[in-house]
Amino acid sequence: MRVPGEDLEGVLGGINFLYDVKTNPSVTIGRRVAVVGGGNTAMDACRSARRLGAEQVSVLYRRSREEMPADNIEIEEATEEGVNFIYLAAPKAIEGNGNVERILCERMQLGEPDASGRRSPVPTGETFVLEVDTVIAAVGQGIDFSTVPAELHDGRKMKVGKDYNTPLPGVFVCGDQQTGPKIAIEAIGNGHWAADSLDHYLTHGTPKKPFFYDIVQTDLGPEDFADVERTTQEHVAHISGEKRLAAPFKEYSKGLTEEQTLRDAKRCMECGCPDVFECKLRKFATTHEVQPEKLAGAHIEKFEDANQYYVRNMDKCILCAKCVRACDEISGFHAIDFAKRGFESVLTPHFFNDMEHSDCTFCGLCTQVCPVGALTEKRVERWPHLEDPTIVKTTCMLCPVGCELDLNLDRKRSRIVRVTTDLDNPEAPTGGSCCVKGRYAFKDVADDGAFDPALKGASSSWSDAVAAFDAFAPCNDAAFVLGPSLTTEEVRALKEYAALRVPNSQFSAVSDTGFIPLLNEAAKRKDVVRATYASMTGPSPSSDIRCGEADAYLLVGTNTDEDQPVLTSWLRRSARHRKSALVYIGETPGLLDKGEAVVLHPEAGKEAQVLTALTSAVKAITAKESVASIELLSGTGVLPEDLEKAAGLLAAAKHPVTLIGAEAPAKEVFDAAAALAGGRYLLLFKGSGSVELISATPGILPTATLSTAQKNMGTLLFVGTTPEDAGFTADSLTGKQYAVLSSVSSPLSEKADVLLPLLPWIEKDGSITNLEGRALSVRRGPLTKKTGKSLCALLAEAALPHKGRIHANPVAR
Repeated sequence: MRVPGEDLEGVLGGINFLYDVKTNPSVTIGRRVAVVGGGNTAMDACRSARRLGAEQVSVLYRRSREEMPADNIEIEEATEEGVNFIYLAAPKAIEGNGNVERILCERMQLGEPDASGRRSPVPTGETFVLEVDTVIAAVGQGIDFSTVPAELHDGRKMKVGKDYNTPLPGVFVCGDQQTGPKIAIEAIGNGHWAADSLDHYLTHGTPKKPFFYDIVQTDLGPEDFADVERTTQEHVAHISGEKRLAAPFKEYSKGLTEEQTLRDAKRCMECGCPDVFECKLRKFATTHEVQPEKLAGAHIEKFEDANQYYVRNMDKCILCAKCVRACDEISGFHAIDFAKRGFESVLTPHFFNDMEHSDCTFCGLCTQVCPVGALTEKRVERWPHLEDPTIVKTTCMLCPVGCELDLNLDRKRSRIVRVTTDLDNPEAPTGGSCCVKGRYAFKDVADDGAFDPALKGASSSWSDAVAAFDAFAPCNDAAFVLGPSLTTEEVRALKEYAALRVPNSQFSAVSDTGFIPLLNEAAKRKDVVRATYASMTGPSPSSDIRCGEADAYLLVGTNTDEDQPVLTSWLRRSARHRKSALVYIGETPGLLDKGEAVVLHPEAGKEAQVLTALTSAVKAITAKESVASIELLSGTGVLPEDLEKAAGLLAAAKHPVTLIGAEAPAKEVFDAAAALAGGRYLLLFKGSGSVELISATPGILPTATLSTAQKNMGTLLFVGTTPEDAGFTADSLTGKQYAVLSSVSSPLSEKADVLLPLLPWIEKDGSITNLEGRALSVRRGPLTKKTGKSLCALLAEAALPHKGRIHANPVAR
């Protein structure tokens, strides 16, 4: 305090006093206590003095309440406990005959701000006396220079350079000796940076503290959060000062309750950087010690917008063009490119259109490869930005292409926070490509499979519902109605259960039964062969971009934009970079109707006629004969010159591939495929489970046929689908018994005799077969506890009382 009398008996240091209170149960104190200071140490000292029995405790602080550095809650609770605060007063002398008897104080007034930013206390000359018998000095701590070499300090502070070095080579200073009195964690962090500087000194001969490049947004205001509902901060329960003093040193603040903690945590507006784990800008700026102020100038405002899948902030864009290349060289669409020049350069769709009005299919590759936060996908809410995700590799089950997905889950694997792909995995079937459904549709099924089992609309226990299903299933005229997204194991489990309990049952499929005649035709022919993905997306002989060796595609009756979006991407990429020919016969070419593509739109029911004409024309051109198939086009709506152009492109190709949809006429389309070099084809199923289900289930019926002819059906078992999705109506189900095993409920499902919840595709284990016939693993992502179970486990449970074992159940292996 640097005042006369501070060596009298009864003058204590704040830290020493608190240490005695903590370690010496018999510590005593006078009846009248003065505490000098305004920090948290002063608050601890005055409140401890009251708990030790002091009758009158006064705090002397030389500034006003507004400048007091102690926490407000400490000041308020000290006031409630009877502590008297005397502001704008400083000790001038401590008086007494061997012991403290009184303290002489001087009134202060506030002057101009000092180095701390607080207004400086200025003596007024007016004094007053405070009768006390104990004075506690809580005015801060300083460095003990008694053993420090004189060249390292000036008597008040250490001589420290910006790299924690001192005038003595090899001597460094850190912590409070370098920064002044701060909190402990600051000193610990300060020591870390000093250690880095010392390491640089030892390894390079010069001290150098680490460089960090941080971008701080300082202009955030209430208007930036106008769309966020304002909520109040939670507070701990208040205990009166009398009750606190009645149990002097017992803990009274229990903190927030669990409910309060959850409410308060939900107040977070998640304004931290969402790209914290992947942004390379800060990393590179730190590595190269970037100092942008050297090039500072007028800031050119660039746009920021958002769609339903991701946010674009061109102010963060570094013009690296990774998104442009990904869209062009991997996705094949080239939906974005550079616009303007110099500092005004920006990446945008053509003519600055919105992304929704461009060729963008929202496959998400641009957001994945963006090295900074210029493109960030909208992830699930309330995912900690500083939580490194857990990765589970699985196969997308939204179509049979078989894209490998990396499910990014939170630490507890309770939910998917985002979906990415591995562009560097040579074993990935699609090379890291996926579509908008694979990348973003996980949000739509996150809560599926969480409803309760039910019997005739009333909630039931799981065991009762399984028993009812098992008793309900054995029926001579039962039929299974199967959804499009069953795993290979689920299909086999169904067949095993049916053989055990419903041997005469009929199987029907919601989708892809139109491929049955195509499969039968393919099995009879020796002049065609199923193509592989390598021919479409493997190394290309004429380009560094992976377009495969295919140089022409014939598509018949397909809608790849909707059913297999990744195939549209591959074909567009091949057309752009491999200059592959595209010939489309059907009604929905979608994004394939670009550039040099030849699109033939036959009249309804004339596809076979057009294919016959095309096959004849290809054969004629190949044999270098004149095309004489024009008369075959009569009444088809296809122009002869368009057909001749298409035939010329296909006949000239060395490695063509025919892609066949369910509506294609079987014989004619395979005749066309056989007329092309190599005779390679792919059947474009729609359902991820259809390749296994349709090809391995003889006699399977279309559900549409079943729904119109089921008057004689006694029992319908919907598996992996709902009655509505299978094309059934309330009228067609009137008076019929039916059970529904599905991950989603529906109005007709809720009226079923038995309703059992299944897990959605993101929570399945097993495998599927993709379009090229390759078996791919499906792995469970979230491990949330739900009422739903896997289909294999359900059927195994139902078969157990009959001493049956469902060998396709992965758990049973």
